[in-house]
Amino acid sequence: EWTVVDSLESSGPEDTHCVVNYANGSIQFGDGVHGKIPPKGQNIYATYSVDRDGFVDVSQAMRDTMDEINHLSGTDQEIFVYAGYETEGFVNKMAAGGYNDLYDGVVVHPYSGTVSGSTPEEFYDNAMLKTEGSGVNPVKNFASKLPEGKVPVVSEFGIHYNTESQVRSQTHALYIAKVMMEYVNLGSPYIQKHCLSDWYQDEADSLGPTQQAVIQVVAQEGADTSTGEGEFRFFSTPSAHVFEMLNAGFGDQVVEAQVANAPTLSNGVTAISTLASKDEAGNVYIAVVNVDREKDYSVQLNIPGMDLSGRTVEIQTLASEGIADENTLENPDNVSIETTQMVMGDNPVVELPKHSFVVMKVMAPQPETYTVTVNTQGQGTASASVETA
Repeated sequence: EWTVVDSLESSGPEDTHCVVNYANGSIQFGDGVHGKIPPKGQNIYATYSVDRDGFVDVSQAMRDTMDEINHLSGTDQEIFVYAGYETEGFVNKMAAGGYNDLYDGVVVHPYSGTVSGSTPEEFYDNAMLKTEGSGVNPVKNFASKLPEGKVPVVSEFGIHYNTESQVRSQTHALYIAKVMMEYVNLGSPYIQKHCLSDWYQDEADSLGPTQQAVIQVVAQEGADTSTGEGEFRFFSTPSAHVFEMLNAGFGDQVVEAQVANAPTLSNGVTAISTLASKDEAGNVYIAVVNVDREKDYSVQLNIPGMDLSGRTVEIQTLASEGIADENTLENPDNVSIETTQMVMGDNPVVELPKHSFVVMKVMAPQPETYTVTVNTQGQGTASASVETA
């Protein structure tokens, strides 16, 4: 048995002493003069304990702090605490201890797993197959094990582990759009990629495949990528445009949306997926992804209880000539968002190009304005505007 001491200076050649560096975790034994050298070929075992607050203690402290803030500031703010334990064991242990009120959900990382494919078409088809497999189904299964009111929180997701250029292309943008809409429908309160920006290269770094980053960073001459010093230039990937479209085209409340007679691809993947929401102003947002790489579709909009005739709809479309199209510093708008407007008729139809992502904003009716003239004796004429829905 080796005794932990503060220093080996006073240790003799046969003293089984060692020094622990608690800053970096290293253990120093003797050199044969100050402290004994461990015998060659012998295993060394360390027994230790760690004393720290657990999730329950930390969560309760955070909530107590929020209560104190509200008390002192006269506010009524909420706090949401999500656990980083993506295991059923955590869920069961919290339930057994009566601690369900101390967490609001669990963080999950539903990566696809490596996508195979020797051609862009094979890669694309296998990537779309993984959207409903490793991309969505594990989150659905885990969400079903959570107590009522608890939700999965997606903090990392995407095609992983691949370093092919397709991860920077329209292929990955459609993968992201398709799975992200399902995550929203499963109640995830926020969804983010694991990396906002990373180097433009066909390799990987400590954060994983650099192609995963939605913004690509290009080092200019003389720039040092190890220190970040020097000049760098940036461009957005098609995946970044998916986030941009949803950020601009999403309401406060998610509403039920269905695709009637949705086509199915040859590999069993649903070709068209949708997500709908509305805001307080009465605008309705409909996001639709078409992952069929060969066919365009025409979709007829139908919102129960709402007359769409005469309504203005703003349409954002992210489409490309090819599934492997990507942006570069030289051509940053090769895959970009096209925005159009149309006034809908009695049976409004919107076109979905092949392998595209479309977000529609159905504008709320504008209030009608009437001018009312009021005659007043001795003061001339006054007017007033009256708005009515």
